[in-house]
Amino acid sequence: MLAHDNWRLASAMTFGPQIAFDFSFDDQMARPEIISMVSQLTHVLNANKTAADPFYMHWTGLKDGSATLTEMRRMIGGHFENLMVNVTDQDAMDVFPRDKLIYLTADSANIMHTFDADKVYVVGGLVDARTIQTGITLGKAKRYNINHARLPLDLYLQWETGAKTLTLDQVARILHTMHETQDWTEALKNVPMRKHGGFKMARQINKKVLEEINTRPELEKYYQRQKEAIHKGRERKETVSRDNARFSFSRAKREFKWDLSDSDVKKTQETSYFNEEMEEDYDPTSDTLFSSSEKVESNQQNRRGKKGSKWFQT
Repeated sequence: MLAHDNWRLASAMTFGPQIAFDFSFDDQMARPEIISMVSQLTHVLNANKTAADPFYMHWTGLKDGSATLTEMRRMIGGHFENLMVNVTDQDAMDVFPRDKLIYLTADSANIMHTFDADKVYVVGGLVDARTIQTGITLGKAKRYNINHARLPLDLYLQWETGAKTLTLDQVARILHTMHETQDWTEALKNVPMRKHGGFKMARQINKKVLEEINTRPELEKYYQRQKEAIHKGRERKETVSRDNARFSFSRAKREFKWDLSDSDVKKTQETSYFNEEMEEDYDPTSDTLFSSSEKVESNQQNRRGKKGSKWFQT
């Protein structure tokens, strides 16, 4: 199994989509945060190993003697040198053409719509357990004139109060699923439920944002699934009480009108007589599910007995 995984990872280094982790933020983190980040990185390795189409991963900005590299060697151990990963002390913008990079940062105003396998997505290796540090990764992307975007978390998910922070392995799993399916509703299932209140209905999505991306195929798929859920009754099932059903049934019979489409005078007179009889005999205090039908039958019998009355004279 290990040999098979290594073969798949080796193949990804030649043909697979690429992702880069930027580890140049040691000065922004304390040691516990760096340890947490490296722990998340081990989950990234496992996720990449089991993915249907693994990424060719690049770990950039790892200077000799840096705190992050030191913790990597300590926590990963002897396997570090055998990882199917490109480890470099250079920044991502020095490894790849800048027009090929997309820096993923929660502070970006741009929304990531699709996964482009020809691009290299850069994820900032920054864990801020104490306080949320905003603008650091976005500032670096702007400083080096790199394209940047954010995941559409608030577009699809109902977020509770709190920051939209994800671990490195959660981001990696989202990108893996998005690469395989091009479906955000599937990809964002990798976000733990404790962080949000579920997926938004189509009508809850910000209209201003929809005007910009309403032609996107993944959003159209999302709309279609929501419509199917509503039609099948999974979204909301309305029930009517027995009393309401009885009232509605009786009221429907009281308001029943004969078809007057042929404008026949005799039928119009018969309808008028029928409605008058219903109004005279109706007692709401004694009405039951069957009482109105009994009255209809009685009225029909009375009507048959009055064939010689003025209502039926031609």
